[in-house]
Amino acid sequence: NVVANEDAIINAFPNPVVDQLSLSLDNQEDETVTVNIYSFNGSVVYSNTIEVKAGIDSERINISTLPRGIYQMTMTDDKSNILSTMKVLKQ
Repeated sequence: NVVANEDAIINAFPNPVVDQLSLSLDNQEDETVTVNIYSFNGSVVYSNTIEVKAGIDSERINISTLPRGIYQMTMTDDKSNILSTMKVLKQ
């Protein structure tokens, strides 16, 4: 999944994912990003704040403990602006 907006290009792979979801962020500036993953019923099952550097940065998310299913992942900046929203299929 690749999501682009005026401030960043975000790639999440592999999708579907088994254990580790990799995020690649091509960002215009240094910023704090919060990653939330929600279950089908809207509960937060993962939340983490990361410091993203300007340029291309990467992060890995361990979701091996989550049950199989479809999840919604959102990434927001420190001003609560939504940078991306995407579905993640956990196998």
